[in-house]
Amino acid sequence: MEYNRIFVIGPVKGDFVKFINVWEKIDFQPERDLAVFLGDYIGSGDGNVDMMRWVMEHQTEKNMVFLPGENEGLMYLAEEKGDEEMKSLWMEDKDGYWVDEAIWAQKDCKELYEDWMYFLHCLDLKDSFQLSLGKTKIHFVSRAWNLDEGDLGSERQIVDAHLLEASGAVINPNYPDGQVVMCELLSKKYYISKDSK
Repeated sequence: MEYNRIFVIGPVKGDFVKFINVWEKIDFQPERDLAVFLGDYIGSGDGNVDMMRWVMEHQTEKNMVFLPGENEGLMYLAEEKGDEEMKSLWMEDKDGYWVDEAIWAQKDCKELYEDWMYFLHCLDLKDSFQLSLGKTKIHFVSRAWNLDEGDLGSERQIVDAHLLEASGAVINPNYPDGQVVMCELLSKKYYISKDSK
């Protein structure tokens, strides 16, 4: 299938308002466009629950691909696999407390938690997405270090969070608070949340 536009969406980290402001700017057309999300939907923002619900509502929509980020991977290992070392890392260093508090503040916390964990289980089974554009094969991952050496080759274009960082749209790899970045891959156009309040 040929796409008019291919969007790459970087970490949201729970900042739902900034995400929606940028998402509405791009005017995504599911019949003609492709959106590939690189993960880290949850994090230190105050809109984790809204972001979680939005992602789960859209996970089966046409031409929308959701990949796991570091935060989703850590939460899944910590919670579902019972990995205490990962739980400590997730809670203390990687925004787990914000997500945990947001979930348990909801009236439907048990249902929300179960639905989200099922979503994370599905994400855990899918760590990349591949697309052919003419002779070029594009390999989308959250981070290129997720790939085996055999996946890296001259015929592949790797699209990961570094693409957004290297664009100049993002100053450093940690995605400063207040920014959500989307790249329109074919035209190299960037949409940045700091422009919207």
